[in-house]
Amino acid sequence: MISEKKNMRMSSFKAPLIFCLLAAFLPLGSTIGVAFSWVIFPAIAIILTFLVSRFFYRSGVYFLVLSIVLLVLNYGIVLQYVSFAERLEFNMLLAIIGCFYMSVVFFSYKFNFSDLSKAINIVLLISIILFFIQFLSYYLFNYRIDYSLATGGIGTRNDYGSLYRASGIFNEPAEYSSAITVLVVSSYLINRKLSLLNIIALISTMLSFSFVGIIQSFFVIYIVLFRNLCRKPVYIFLIIGIVILVWISFFDLFIDRYEAFINGSDGSNNTKLDTLNFFLTHTEYLLGGAGLIGYDPETMPLFMQGLYDLTFFGSCISIFGIVIGSFIAIAVTVYIIYNYTISDMTLIFICLLKINVMIYAVYWFFIILIIILPNYIQKTKVHV
Repeated sequence: MISEKKNMRMSSFKAPLIFCLLAAFLPLGSTIGVAFSWVIFPAIAIILTFLVSRFFYRSGVYFLVLSIVLLVLNYGIVLQYVSFAERLEFNMLLAIIGCFYMSVVFFSYKFNFSDLSKAINIVLLISIILFFIQFLSYYLFNYRIDYSLATGGIGTRNDYGSLYRASGIFNEPAEYSSAITVLVVSSYLINRKLSLLNIIALISTMLSFSFVGIIQSFFVIYIVLFRNLCRKPVYIFLIIGIVILVWISFFDLFIDRYEAFINGSDGSNNTKLDTLNFFLTHTEYLLGGAGLIGYDPETMPLFMQGLYDLTFFGSCISIFGIVIGSFIAIAVTVYIIYNYTISDMTLIFICLLKINVMIYAVYWFFIILIIILPNYIQKTKVHV
């Protein structure tokens, strides 16, 4: 009877987590999508959380208050000199919304990792189903499905030259791959194993033909299998097989990206270099950061797009400036090194390569997760 009551209590928090993750990981690029991702799903998650419990961990309150103070302080600083301030207030509001509802749900007394694992699986399943519907409809029937256009949005960026790259409900393949990798790594850190669903999800990131997705998925699989080499040396043959298969399957894509980089025609890397040069030649931006100015292709230079693709550590500096940004980046790095094993650290850093936009709730999900997860890992070690 006690066991049944405990299970009922533990399973009662799954619904808030599901809506919380749906808000963060189903960013449909249309007015309908924005309404669900930024209003409806977060509101449902918050309401369900308060219905279950109105008590929260003090550390969560500190985290939320500190985050909001930093965002508001940064807004006040960059407003004095940035040339493109049209989106500052709106982007700061989005960042605060994401931070708020993630903090409310994840720092609730009723939060537990068992329900989080189940919620991750549900969101993963929805995402990969939508991906494979899109992928198979094109490569089997030559029919394009664009979830953004279908719901009144501007459409997704699926073409790379003559190559069609599925992205599911996300705006582009790189976003899909990065989000799926975050979910898979989060699931692995909680459960200490890759499930069949996780493996299918990683395969989908490779089939998105995103260069970043292919690299991230390969290293996630390699690191997880590498942990088993000492116990089962047969895994080394599997690793070699995966390396050969990935290289053969995506050889042309690797060569295209390499040649583009060498020839200086790789727009992604060029914008990053231009962004870096801009910061180095504008002292106020280097010291105080550019804040959450976002990117508008109609009013802003192309290199500003690079602000959204500088890794977590680079974005700390681009947003908050070299002083505060470096402190945040170093503090997070030290925390990770102190609390995680080498293999877990590597998986986390793989995700942080693309977790860099504070206005997206995925950012807050992963940052909060790596903060609260060590305590859970220690408890599970004690009970094993």
